[in-house]
Amino acid sequence: MAQCNYYLVNPTGNITVLVESRFSTEVQPFVAKKLLELEKSGEQAGFIINEKSDDFDIKIRMSGGEFCGNACMAAAVVFLEKSRDFKKLVKVSISGCDEPVNVTVDEKTDSGYVCRVQMPRAESVGEITAVINGAETVLPIIHYKGISHILIKGRLSANYAETFVRNLSKELSCDALGLLFVNESLTSLTPLVYVPAVDALYWENSCASGTAALGEYLLKSDYKAFPIAVKEPGGILKISNNNGVCLEGKCRIEKYVNENDILNSVEF
Repeated sequence: MAQCNYYLVNPTGNITVLVESRFSTEVQPFVAKKLLELEKSGEQAGFIINEKSDDFDIKIRMSGGEFCGNACMAAAVVFLEKSRDFKKLVKVSISGCDEPVNVTVDEKTDSGYVCRVQMPRAESVGEITAVINGAETVLPIIHYKGISHILIKGRLSANYAETFVRNLSKELSCDALGLLFVNESLTSLTPLVYVPAVDALYWENSCASGTAALGEYLLKSDYKAFPIAVKEPGGILKISNNNGVCLEGKCRIEKYVNENDILNSVEF
């Protein structure tokens, strides 16, 4: 048995489990799987790494070593709740990103915090040719260090999309791969994300890195009408151009599970 303290955090509906207890990198995927089985609303899990540095306020590692923008919001809010000393700017060190991510946080309200994340720039914005429903299709692809995203206008059936993203992730050999189903006006987004290291496949309620990828695509296309509000299943993420993509969303802690809770009975 293992004690496990964790936070259940809600950044724009993308429910994130942030684990406070220490686990080795090797066992983290197994712990994450158990926690996500326990917390049915959870879509991803990360681990707080208790290191102190002048370069960041809080450090986290996602269970598959991937990058996650929503988890940056979650980590910033957890840091503020733990420190009980409000600061406007929280620097988050996260897996899949070489530099700390700046998260600007407004004072807490009854609905939680409003967070703005200065997202890391994409490594590249390009195109790939893929076969969808028997036809070759050219699709925009946006590569980040810890995740790649593909924009698809319209929708595919759930089963087809899930098989497609699994197969394509093998071809691309990326840490994580997202399919971003968007409408013609690019104001609505439904994300499907696959993380091969933990074999995790989620139709996410929101995806910050996916929304940022849409922003990078718009920047490359010389889009001028920023800010833009993107409706996702869990709520709205706003994209602004601040010498790169800045995302705004709402975030709150749903609960904290301590070592006296039921998770003590789960064997890792």
